[in-house]
Amino acid sequence: MSHIVNKRDVRLFLTEMLHHNAIKTLEEAQEVLKAYKNKKFSEFSLATSRNLHMSVLLYKFKEEVNTGEVMWQITRNMILAILRQDTNQDECIHLYLVEFKKWKDSDLNDLVLEIAAIYYNLIQIRKSIDTNEMTDDSQEEWAPHLQQLMQKIADSCNQINIYQKVLEHVAHFEQQKSEMVYAMMSKVYWDSMETDLSHHQYDLFLRNLEELKMNLLSILPKRDAILLAEFHDKYDIEFIKQRISLQLFDKDYLVSFFTYIVSLLQDADGIQFIANYDAATQSTMEAIVDTDISKSTRIVMEKICMLSENLRNRKAIWEKLLFSNTP
Repeated sequence: MSHIVNKRDVRLFLTEMLHHNAIKTLEEAQEVLKAYKNKKFSEFSLATSRNLHMSVLLYKFKEEVNTGEVMWQITRNMILAILRQDTNQDECIHLYLVEFKKWKDSDLNDLVLEIAAIYYNLIQIRKSIDTNEMTDDSQEEWAPHLQQLMQKIADSCNQINIYQKVLEHVAHFEQQKSEMVYAMMSKVYWDSMETDLSHHQYDLFLRNLEELKMNLLSILPKRDAILLAEFHDKYDIEFIKQRISLQLFDKDYLVSFFTYIVSLLQDADGIQFIANYDAATQSTMEAIVDTDISKSTRIVMEKICMLSENLRNRKAIWEKLLFSNTP
């Protein structure tokens, strides 16, 4: 049950805490403050009183609690105003309480992020155990302790209502990891193609051409026979193989191939995306000006694959929305 103390006790509390001979460290100050946990100042709620209690820690132990210069100055001004009984002490107290909430929320966010990083690492360890990446002895030894630790963290976070925020950060870490792995794998793929081409090895490039052709066919309108016939004629992989064997696969042909595919995608896409294709064409042309045929081919194919995949995904969304609205 909370105890109501006199209005003057805000000033008396600060005087006692700031001149307490037994308070030399943060830990000692925290121990003394435990006695005030359920004491509220007159005209202040218990929660607000506790925030005022914290002013001592923010002022005396600036570095230890990471008060920050601005918050420290606000705290100092409030303490001095109360001790001197300045006419503006109410304004100083109000400003302190407003800024203290911001400081506490920021500090809490840092805590959430730190806990989330630890929790994420524990999840990765648990995955290693679950997928038998550890020996049976290690599994038996570590699995129960790991589960207990994760449960303890979850329970502690729930007590201060931050567990859901921790899980949100963990999910974000996993998403970042997936995107980073995808980017790394994608770079490895295109680097490998460029290296192969520089050594006159075309297997990976030709497989990519075949995959891209299938992707484009899934995008182009099925009922436009003329368009499809022209596409098969211009996207002739056997013809490309012949040009390669005759050493006629040069930058001029590559540019004509690129501009044809981009025009197909542009025509199949919405009018609002035309600018994207224009920008992609310009950036690609600029990128291949001073590059050899291996590097140029890699740049062109990477760009075409990205544009076609983006369009394919958009069309899939459009179709899903269209059919979902069909009665």
